[in-house]
Amino acid sequence: MSALPVAFVYALMDADGAPRYVGSTADPEARLRYHWSHRRDPRKAVNTWLGRLPEPPTIELLAVVPHDQRLAVEERLTDLFRESGAPLLNVVSGGAALTGWHHGPETRAKIAAGVRAHWARKRAERGSVI
Repeated sequence: MSALPVAFVYALMDADGAPRYVGSTADPEARLRYHWSHRRDPRKAVNTWLGRLPEPPTIELLAVVPHDQRLAVEERLTDLFRESGAPLLNVVSGGAALTGWHHGPETRAKIAAGVRAHWARKRAERGSVI
């Protein structure tokens, strides 16, 4: 019989030992590498913070939980840190804020039109008929 899958709830810590970001993962080392490799992507506050650091932050394991409980534990720990005044960069409590989110038909149509226009410009720049 195989072991039940587990998840690690972690915090990325600043140089002063304060938690800056709370997340969950099956592989903490891989997740830290992922965060560090995305530090130049300005779409998330955690990436902007990481981009100002000279080296990867410390990752502190906060809990080991059954995989199906990871989001609830992550949410609770995020809330606890926020209540204690920690300068968290998480946008929301819990990691699945947008799980199951789907754009509506109007938004999908706008995105599709933008993508088509982008590639039409690229073809025109190259003189291609792709």
